[in-house]
Amino acid sequence: MGYIVDLTILMQSLFWLMQARGGGSAIQVKFIELAFDAYAKSGDRTKVHKEIRSYVTKTMVFKHGQRDQILEKVIDLIYTNRFQPPENYKICVRDGIVDDDDADHAWGGK
Repeated sequence: MGYIVDLTILMQSLFWLMQARGGGSAIQVKFIELAFDAYAKSGDRTKVHKEIRSYVTKTMVFKHGQRDQILEKVIDLIYTNRFQPPENYKICVRDGIVDDDDADHAWGGK
């Protein structure tokens, strides 16, 4: 469950990062590392896994009918912990005026 949430949030962050670079850029290891570092430094990863541990118990996983509730929790965790760039950053990306320094800053770099 935690890996699914982590991967989804990282992919969303990577999506925004690649949008900032023009969308047609090749994905490089440094961009994946930047997205992962920002997620790790934000404290969201620790928060997500702590919340999962408190939510899911061994007995809950095996009870019939609990799968839907667990899926809803996964969706909720992804939605509440996803990377949300500021609105002005989204506008800059849309208009194509974001440079490398802006992208690094939005992800916790420079």
